[in-house]
Amino acid sequence: MSYSKRLFCLMVIILVTLRVFVGCHVPEEDFSDTGAVPDSYKPVVGMSFGASLPERDRPPLAAALLLTEPLTVADWNSKRCEITSGCKYGEIESGFYGSAGYSLGFAERLDLDNWTIVCPKADCQHFMENGGCPSVINGNFVLRNNRIYYPGMSTQYEAVWGEQFRYGWDKFLASVALDGTDTRMEHEFTDDGVLKNHGQGGTMYVSSEYAICSCFAMNEQGLYDVYVFVLDETGEHILFSDEMEDTPGSVGLAWSVMYNTFGDRMFLYDVNNPDSTNPHVLVEDYQVKELNIDGLPEEGAYLSDNIYRCFRANDGYYDVNLETREETKLEEAQLENSHAFVVLPNCILESTLMGYTSLPMQSNVQQNAMKLFDGQRWWDVELPEELLEVKGKYLDVEAVTSDRILFCLRDGADPMNLGHVLYQIFLGTDRPVMEYAGTVEYQELPESW
Repeated sequence: MSYSKRLFCLMVIILVTLRVFVGCHVPEEDFSDTGAVPDSYKPVVGMSFGASLPERDRPPLAAALLLTEPLTVADWNSKRCEITSGCKYGEIESGFYGSAGYSLGFAERLDLDNWTIVCPKADCQHFMENGGCPSVINGNFVLRNNRIYYPGMSTQYEAVWGEQFRYGWDKFLASVALDGTDTRMEHEFTDDGVLKNHGQGGTMYVSSEYAICSCFAMNEQGLYDVYVFVLDETGEHILFSDEMEDTPGSVGLAWSVMYNTFGDRMFLYDVNNPDSTNPHVLVEDYQVKELNIDGLPEEGAYLSDNIYRCFRANDGYYDVNLETREETKLEEAQLENSHAFVVLPNCILESTLMGYTSLPMQSNVQQNAMKLFDGQRWWDVELPEELLEVKGKYLDVEAVTSDRILFCLRDGADPMNLGHVLYQIFLGTDRPVMEYAGTVEYQELPESW
């Protein structure tokens, strides 16, 4: 099969886990972009770690990794939360939205122990609601202009869309107001009606820059029409189209989310090889470019153009030019038997507790530890007592927001467990301290899903 036929499937799935926040009504407060935060909690924008410490009490500068801008408290509407969470968290001034599978929840900034489903309907069953629950967010979303934009699930919204209903998954962009009211269909991905009335498969990924939708459907000749669409501010564009004899053999993954790889988005993009590890990126003029990361660490890396910044356990940090394969070692590893997440150019977390791939090394660790690079210095992170000795569990970075780094503690033996324990490190303090943030409780999905 030709290379063009193999490169058809940009089916971006970030159904992270089929989980739903417990609750029924959105908070009774102003959900506008100027939602108030108590004056007692107004961190100084621009404040970095150790700002009030004398120089002798600050760690030395890390010369090789040194950047000009340290990680600081930022305006609440910064894109950090969206970018670092893979669009599964969103931030307004008063709190955070979070998507866990099929439902969207909201928690006030100072109380992440209480999440409420973003649905104004009384007695709504949410994901089981035949009439269409506005909280049913399929995996990822973005906040723009006081609205939530997300991949529309037509199977859930037949009653909402009425005559506009089309069978299939993720074939249109939808939006809803921040309080769960006023659901709208924003854009349907079609090609001269080919995909309007039939469709076996379709997936979509939304971001602040664009939405990508891939669909395949059997036509009247018994062949599969395959399309990949890109929607941006200039309109809809066809990234790929083909007609194939066989059912598409693989479903692409949002690499940047599934493997906790940050920076530029990478996607699997291969039809007949579901085990393919060759990621691709979207480049100018709506083209797709293949990347070669063979032999390079995947989890916790950061991609910027052709430079792939990654961490090798018990070795150090490297910048790899993916075109020339030239490697530059930037820094030694800070801890033994640790793993690292390069979340932002000025935010690196290294710990014996980080990432699923670090679990085999935990048996050799006497006591867990964490280091945080803030763009200029490596800081020791004070871990809570319950995490110092824990084994068999690991921390994932959920998001870097305007004022904190948010983590989720997962069980290595049951990583898909519906329990969701959150920890956080607040920015702008003298020294980084990790603390318990809250627990998100979930409902079980019905067997019919």
